[in-house]
Amino acid sequence: MKAILFIFLGISIFSSLNSYSQNARDSEDSTICFIDQIENNEEFSIKIFSRGYIYIHDSISISKSNEKYGIKYKGEFKELSIDEIESIRVFENRFSSCCEHFACSHIDEYTLVFKNKRRTLIDEGCEWYGFEILLNELGYKY
Repeated sequence: MKAILFIFLGISIFSSLNSYSQNARDSEDSTICFIDQIENNEEFSIKIFSRGYIYIHDSISISKSNEKYGIKYKGEFKELSIDEIESIRVFENRFSSCCEHFACSHIDEYTLVFKNKRRTLIDEGCEWYGFEILLNELGYKY
């Protein structure tokens, strides 16, 4: 009986955390990707904080200048191709619908920041690995 109660409480706590992150990503303009909102001389960032059996704290910045997009990662800047811009768009769309399971030994917390807007996703299910996939699609080894 105690074990069942513990499991139930654990699920309730994790469900509360997930609904908080769900509410965060349902905020104003959440259906429009930041890559599509960005104007010339603006940037947004994608950050990951992973804790558990691995620890990762990393980020990339995506900017737009003279109608061209670029990425800054680890101090290096490169211009983005049309396919790479589409990869960011796919990442953002997946971000909005990801991760409803809880059964992992680590937690990945993703945050997208653009101007005064912040979108947060907590992946507690080892379901996505979105930051790693995105970096690989942008030509970086992770």
